[in-house]
Amino acid sequence: MPNLKSHLLCLFTSITPFLSAVRAFSVTVGTPTQCDDLTISWTGGQAPFEIIVTPFAPSQPLNNISVPASAFSNGKGSYSISQFSFKNGTQFLLTMSDATGFGSGGTSTILVVGAPVAHNNCNTTIPSPDFFFSTPLQLQQCK
Repeated sequence: MPNLKSHLLCLFTSITPFLSAVRAFSVTVGTPTQCDDLTISWTGGQAPFEIIVTPFAPSQPLNNISVPASAFSNGKGSYSISQFSFKNGTQFLLTMSDATGFGSGGTSTILVVGAPVAHNNCNTTIPSPDFFFSTPLQLQQCK
């Protein structure tokens, strides 16, 4: 049975062209490198902002990042994810949202983490989930 992450990844990749066409603000993503800061900048939009990083690795969790209000001023914003902890070679998507709704800033093309530049050390170990959820019953669509 496919897991939720597979479904989300499929959803993100299938709606990427649509979101890019209707985005409410413009987002630029810096070059992702292992354990280095990853800078995201944007023009437009309405606070609050949120960034979702979706790795392709099935065991790696989504990263949901609330952007502080101080990162946005006079219609422009910039935020750095400190010591981006994905391993070199990891593929991921970055989706940015604002107060107007999910994905309003669009979803990136597939990004690939490069080798470290600043030679920072960070933990790239994929954390174990706190719990697993399952049900012996087959899920039913609402009628």
